[in-house]
Amino acid sequence: MKPTPPHEILGVTPENFADPWWRIQHLYRIVDDEGRESPFVPRTEQKNLYDNLWHKNLILKSRQLGFTTFTDLLYLDQVLWAPNQNALIIAHTLDDAAKIFRNKILGTYERMPQALKDMAPLRNDKGNELVFKNGSSIAVSVSGRGGTPQILHVSKAGKLARSF
Repeated sequence: MKPTPPHEILGVTPENFADPWWRIQHLYRIVDDEGRESPFVPRTEQKNLYDNLWHKNLILKSRQLGFTTFTDLLYLDQVLWAPNQNALIIAHTLDDAAKIFRNKILGTYERMPQALKDMAPLRNDKGNELVFKNGSSIAVSVSGRGGTPQILHVSKAGKLARSF
């Protein structure tokens, strides 16, 4: 017996599943500043970033607009849906790297509907990196030594640059 596709289980069209912007708005749940779990609802600034993505994006001193959450969701979506993609998020401290991984990467994956997790199963969880059976991975670290990420987010790049 052929398994039911995830889009049928969730009651959405295949076209929706093919659209990254639709997926970001409908498939992922976050924990807000008040500690409540809720669907991710992009802000105007996040939509503007998405609409104007380039291969090099720099967000200058933008606080509390959710750009880290947004880029982390965008990267998680990319590695879940595209095989052999490696995403790296560089934080400025080990503590922040652990929090980003736990709250924004692993936590978001764990809150996904089971049908989606079945579609994109984990090969392993290395504590700071999720590796999926499709050959893709997403890691959070304080450096980018080794490997070749196709997508990279450097959080607080100014603080990192100042420390050199």
